[in-house]
Amino acid sequence: MSIPVKGFVNANIYASFKPIKKANSMVIVGNKILYIGKQEVAEILTKKLNGEIIDLKGKTVIPAFIDSHIHLDSLAIFLNSLDLKDVKSIDELKNKLKEYYEKNKELSFIYGRGWDQEKLGRWPNKNDLDEVVKEKPVFLERICGHAGVVNSNLLEILEKNEFVKENGIVLENALQKIRKMMKYNEDEMIKFFQNLFNYLLSFGITTCGFVSCDIFSYNILRKMNEKGILPIRIKVYLNYDSLKHIKEKKIEGNEFLKILGVKIFADGSLGARTAALSKPYNDDKENKGILFYKREELVKIIKEVNELNLQLAIHAIGDEAIDVVLNSLKQFKNIERSRHRIEHASVIREEQIEMISKLKICVCVQPHFIKSDWWVLKRLGEERAKWIYPLKSMINKNLKLGFSTDAPVEPVNPFETIYVAVKRDNVDLLKYTKEERISLEEALHFYTYGSSYLLFEEENLGSLSSGKIADFIVLDKDPFKVSLEELKNIKVLMTFVGGELKYKANNK
Repeated sequence: MSIPVKGFVNANIYASFKPIKKANSMVIVGNKILYIGKQEVAEILTKKLNGEIIDLKGKTVIPAFIDSHIHLDSLAIFLNSLDLKDVKSIDELKNKLKEYYEKNKELSFIYGRGWDQEKLGRWPNKNDLDEVVKEKPVFLERICGHAGVVNSNLLEILEKNEFVKENGIVLENALQKIRKMMKYNEDEMIKFFQNLFNYLLSFGITTCGFVSCDIFSYNILRKMNEKGILPIRIKVYLNYDSLKHIKEKKIEGNEFLKILGVKIFADGSLGARTAALSKPYNDDKENKGILFYKREELVKIIKEVNELNLQLAIHAIGDEAIDVVLNSLKQFKNIERSRHRIEHASVIREEQIEMISKLKICVCVQPHFIKSDWWVLKRLGEERAKWIYPLKSMINKNLKLGFSTDAPVEPVNPFETIYVAVKRDNVDLLKYTKEERISLEEALHFYTYGSSYLLFEEENLGSLSSGKIADFIVLDKDPFKVSLEELKNIKVLMTFVGGELKYKANNK
């Protein structure tokens, strides 16, 4: 069987963003780039190799996006569940729940996600849910995934502890138990995943860091990979409970599915006031959040992960949690080689950024939090405003950054995230942190090459050059030639994975 050869010509190609490198043509042989540069050279090479010449008619091409922190299983379920992200009152929540339940009575349980008590006016409770559904378990997660509410049917099943409240509110560890209890079957999840992958490809995302993956989801993806039906590249970070499976059995991977590491939580979220802060919350003076590990406990986990030659992705949102993480990681040598990651780093002090730079630790950030956490100044107060999502400060200290969405927490569309990163789309926060806005070049760089580094793929992905894998997307507009407001509306016309067309927009 002959290896396919394609020459893409007459294009506006951004091969990389830091620095910006441009070309107008490239030649793909098999799944890799043979040549990128001038059109006349590309045409000669393609003809000599009996390849197909594809005229892109001046369209813009960029490297495919890499979302380095995404919950693929949760997002797959979310896209097929009750969406509560835009709900603005308790009554609206109940009406949405009723409408969804009437259409899905065959389900063994009702699941929804996306509510925010700041929009609802108060926290929802079990009585609100009971009014709509009594006979089946109902589990509605807060947008952050660190709090939720259940109806009485489900509350009676749960073991009572500090994370389970009498009013039906559940926090942190209780959510993990509920997720284990309420599972879709394998056939349902395969269908959900297939729908999700097409959805991701429509936004130009060809590689993901799948965080908090359990063995159930991994085995489904493994079977799909063995059948050759994974259209995107998935780098897996198993949850800590699944670590024993790696110890018991050597798990091989390939370019489409590979276990890279382990994901753990050092604290909770700002929205649920469970992120661990060094000083109390501005709007809850008795509360500093929840710290899940002491330093000695975290050191033990890092040692365990290091011995398995795996990468550790540590969720740490509050500055107190980041302190514990940094004080634990600095006990080890050659941290740079392991590329251990801090996830989120939402509230981070200047000296912590300095230490991260010195230790060469990777940081995975989600710029869309800037917009979604519109209430963040109320949580933290003006004195800590400069510590909130300081992207430019991180870049200035040469941190190894990768961009992501934490979807389904945030929208999966990269251009929405890029827009927020460049504009810093939070009026209250912007007043104190204008200097933390970043350039378009920087935003695109950290969504491509930056994320590829976090996933150990910078030699293969993240930019377009000879020898690299041909993952790229064709856009309807040039990001550098539209207004800032138009940026978030840029559409992906085509997505190529290893030189193969995996997505094409309708009527394009």
